[in-house]
Amino acid sequence: MLRFAVSLLCVCAFFFITLAAPVPDLAGLGELIKRTPYYTTSTYFYVGQGACGSWSKDSDHIVALGANHYGTGAHCGQYIYVENTSTHQSVYAKILDECESCTGSDRIDLSPSAFTEIGEMSTGVLDVVWHFMPEGWSP
Repeated sequence: MLRFAVSLLCVCAFFFITLAAPVPDLAGLGELIKRTPYYTTSTYFYVGQGACGSWSKDSDHIVALGANHYGTGAHCGQYIYVENTSTHQSVYAKILDECESCTGSDRIDLSPSAFTEIGEMSTGVLDVVWHFMPEGWSP
């Protein structure tokens, strides 16, 4: 009988300890960001001063977005994930420019260093899928 009483006391103690555990505050996590994939093509460009105002080098992983995604420059400094759909090689690139020849499409232009991370410069054009990374994220 004593063994049963001790077992019951332990079960009750664990039950009440579990009830006393704090509930995590999820309010600070914010909303989940939907990562919309854009299946398109990418070319490369030689960088300089971008539409976002900063200067870059060809060795930086930079991307230029078309006007439909660049808009007023709200994404300046944000990163995107780019994957070559043929080889599945990927790279993160920072949005620092607007691609004037990419109007009306999801097409992107990558700096030479970003482009060569996922393909050969000699191809000139790659089939890619890309999406925005969360604001403030960096590799």
